[in-house]
Amino acid sequence: MNRTMLILLVVLQAGLLAGGCHRGFSSTYDVRGIRLGEPVFAVRGMRLSDTTLRLSFATLPTLRTSDPVIRTVYAAVGAAQGFYSDTVDFQLTRKAVPSDSSAVTLIGEAIISVASATEFASPWVDVSVVTASDHVVFPQAVTMIDPSAVELSPFQHVTDDGGIELGAHVQRVWLPEQEYLPSSEDVRVTVFNASGTEVWNSGSGMAFLTMITSVQPQERGDVATVSRIWNGQTSSGTTVPKGTYTAEILIPAIPFPYRSTLDVQWPPQP
Repeated sequence: MNRTMLILLVVLQAGLLAGGCHRGFSSTYDVRGIRLGEPVFAVRGMRLSDTTLRLSFATLPTLRTSDPVIRTVYAAVGAAQGFYSDTVDFQLTRKAVPSDSSAVTLIGEAIISVASATEFASPWVDVSVVTASDHVVFPQAVTMIDPSAVELSPFQHVTDDGGIELGAHVQRVWLPEQEYLPSSEDVRVTVFNASGTEVWNSGSGMAFLTMITSVQPQERGDVATVSRIWNGQTSSGTTVPKGTYTAEILIPAIPFPYRSTLDVQWPPQP
């Protein structure tokens, strides 16, 4: 997950839970109920068929509450804010980045059946996030994304030696026929400057084995993690100037590659 995004989520959660509460309520979990007017994290929607809607999110695994660990997430779903017709539970997965097992992202997925594609053309959700001490509820309009056989949740993480680990948590949505990787390269990370010029490519100078391999993960709902470490140098070995860069995370699959992007600061912010 984008490090800047994680920092913003921490600040957002702190501000919302400290001063953005609209009202309390009586929770069925016998904990403090807090209803917010603004979302704590973004929920994405992917229409898998005319009658199936997939909801997902990627966020910090904790809230700024007395007991911080998120234990349960569910949502009321409907065609408009305040008009909810169903409730769905999220399956939660916790994934760490390869270089640091303490840097964890919480990934949620839920599948809901609807009567038709037009019933929830622009769905709304009322999200409940439950810890051992608090039950936080917030509404939001779902951000719809294009259908894809895998969903990438990009991240960046500063390594102990001052580099930046750039990668993505890869969640399987469905398994297409004849999908494969044409070589041993499971991910390619490319960094571009503000002008859109490529400055670094993780595959530059590498000799990958020519072999047919599978895109991981293979099982629906499972999450794999891929990443490469960038040390702030160009492919020719010179250090890049201070500034904002764009990193593209690419799974070079055949017949359809999967990609996502995120903004990167060099040198990395502490």
